[in-house]
Amino acid sequence: MGNGDELPGTAVIVATDDQLATTVDDETVLLQTDTGTYYGFNEVAARVWDVVQEATTVTEVVETIRAEYDVDASQCRRDVESILHEMEAADLVRIDLEPATAD
Repeated sequence: MGNGDELPGTAVIVATDDQLATTVDDETVLLQTDTGTYYGFNEVAARVWDVVQEATTVTEVVETIRAEYDVDASQCRRDVESILHEMEAADLVRIDLEPATAD
């Protein structure tokens, strides 16, 4: 998936298991244990990270961020998608574009 591709609202996002995270001075810092790579998240990215600890949809992530921050809906969607794409590129989250549906 390209970094600029729009994610469907029904896509399911979940954090991968191979990292440790902590908060230091209002910044979330992650250590990816497989690679030894550190990542620092700003406040919004840290909140996205918190939300995706349990499998959730893109729409749910966007709604959570929008409810907590004063941001335009379309801007929020773009920002959240950008954060999710960056997290996916770093193997911090999995994005399932076609989640199984209950029949």
